Amino acid sequence: MRVLIVWLATLLMSLSAQAERSRILENVDIVDSSSGPQLVITFNHTVRYISHSPRSANDIFEIQMASKALFGNVDEGLISSETLQWSPNPAVPLLDITYESEVAGSSRLTLRFQRPVSLTIMSGKDVRTLTIQLPPPPVTTPRPTALLEDVQIPSSASTPIREAMEAARQAVAAKDFSSAIRLYEKVLRKGSLAVKPIALEFLGVAREKNGQRAQAKAVYQRYLAEYPEGGSAERVQQRLTGLVTAAKRPPKQLREAKAKPGGRSDWQIFGGVSQFYRRDNRTTDLGEDNEFTSITSSSLTNNLDLSGRLRTDTYSVRTRFSGGYEYDFLGADGPGNETRLSSLYAKISDRKRRLHLQAGRQSGNKGGVLGRFDGALFSVQLPKQAKLHLVAGYPVNSSRNGLETSKRFYGANIDLKPFGKNWGLNAFAIQQTVDGLIDRRAIGGEVRYFVPGRSFFTLGDYDLLYDELNTLLFLGHWTFPDNTTVNLSLDYRKSPILSTSNALQSQMAESLEVLLNTFDASEIQQLAQDRTATSRLATLGVSRPLMENLQINGDLTISNFSSTPASGGVEATPATGNDYSLNVQLVRSNWLKTGDIHILGTRFSDTSSSSTSTVSLNSRYPVNPKLRINPRFRIDLRDNVSDGSSQTTYKPSLRMTYKLKRRFR
Repeated sequence: MRVLIVWLATLLMSLSAQAERSRILENVDIVDSSSGPQLVITFNHTVRYISHSPRSANDIFEIQMASKALFGNVDEGLISSETLQWSPNPAVPLLDITYESEVAGSSRLTLRFQRPVSLTIMSGKDVRTLTIQLPPPPVTTPRPTALLEDVQIPSSASTPIREAMEAARQAVAAKDFSSAIRLYEKVLRKGSLAVKPIALEFLGVAREKNGQRAQAKAVYQRYLAEYPEGGSAERVQQRLTGLVTAAKRPPKQLREAKAKPGGRSDWQIFGGVSQFYRRDNRTTDLGEDNEFTSITSSSLTNNLDLSGRLRTDTYSVRTRFSGGYEYDFLGADGPGNETRLSSLYAKISDRKRRLHLQAGRQSGNKGGVLGRFDGALFSVQLPKQAKLHLVAGYPVNSSRNGLETSKRFYGANIDLKPFGKNWGLNAFAIQQTVDGLIDRRAIGGEVRYFVPGRSFFTLGDYDLLYDELNTLLFLGHWTFPDNTTVNLSLDYRKSPILSTSNALQSQMAESLEVLLNTFDASEIQQLAQDRTATSRLATLGVSRPLMENLQINGDLTISNFSSTPASGGVEATPATGNDYSLNVQLVRSNWLKTGDIHILGTRFSDTSSSSTSTVSLNSRYPVNPKLRINPRFRIDLRDNVSDGSSQTTYKPSLRMTYKLKRRFR
């Protein structure tokens, strides 16, 4: 019997924890609804909501999800931890969103807010999205005040600026709001730092009195972003709250602020910098008081994530950079230092013509695109709620790699809604080439259905070159009146996804171009088929609240892999037979202290190679408003089939999160 103790200590020293391997969090949008603002979180894989805690108002929430890659290996690319930063405002006080993978097919999303909020979480209308309903801000009527008369202009202001401010005040009193707006904008351009906050607040008041509610809202949001503290900020927030809650508008996207008159706007840039230290110690008990200890990992990961937004009357621009540098302290004994570039793109949208272009390093999650690529995606809105997408680029195998042009693809897909708003269809065609050979030529599509309380999604991908089905996926979700949720997943796929490049597996050749010196094109295609297995998987999951702040989650999974034949000097691999796994979790929140979360989990798996039992404890405890600790402990008991040996692994870990001031001027 072997006993292993694995110690993982992580220390977070900035705004977020992010040990990124493959970006999964893609984007966050805010959409207005009659019930209040909605957060729409977009992923690069399918996600299914299982449960969340706590159920009461809080400033931090844990969301349990089931995650699944759309193509390739079932859990390919899902082993990661990453954070998406956000710029909070009074209506949506979101700070950041952190994704963390757990056991295979299971993941957790953590949302942090500036202040306690209550929320409702729903599966999105697209299986790649999650929708979170926030309540409208409380209606607060700003107190009557002679605002312009009460505020004193700083004595340091120059005479022309003081005269302009006085002229603007008189214009407001005379209800000549257009003149007042021009004067306040002039002061903002030419005034000193001391007078600019006053002019900005007065500009918002003048626009509000002039009936320009959208422009006033944008001015108030700008004020709170630039001057978030002090009594004036409270007054501005009251006015903004009144605008947000009084407006009864049809749903529309609110992520970018409204443009200024004349098509002018300002860039909004936000993001986060983080450092993440990881150290793994492994101790093996060899018996007879003999132990062997080794350090398997010691590294410092540095991450930078920046987003930019610009909006004018006719177009909007979004930019995204996400990358990092990992320093390896083990030197020659470790994997070495590495630089990663996960995202670097710009998206330009012409709202009047309904055209969109996104170019750079980005992630594709539909239309047959197999993940991250360097290239461009062009979209145009067509009549009858149809939308056409054209895509071309070079696949990116790893964020550690630069531009690689030996493999390229191009394709087209179209979104349709032929059966009403509850249904969505997508059909695609795509071709990929490598070293002069066709790597992949496929057609396929998606069918989506969503109504409150139930939804389903199905995806098919058929390879025309090999005349074989690549992927067939079904996801179903049901919510019952007692808040019990049921999820069903049926999954058939080639693993890895069938492509000519699969012929390189276990070959000495580094490229198909080199492999062509040994085999002809038809033989290479046969090798590719021989190296591609078929996986089948079915998962049934249930979640149910037991009482307030206590719930239970569970799922049962059955899976198997087919055999692969011997060919090209590569040995055959046997089929696995059916593998079984059972997961059960108890989630308790607000137990020892308001805002805490505790998860007790058990997992049992029986596979062709081993039987494993796991017990885990995961707690998040708020020491104070800035410091949170996250102790975890996991025990694995494994019995190996091949030699009859057994293994016990202990995995304690501790994560500490300290929230620094987020705004710098």
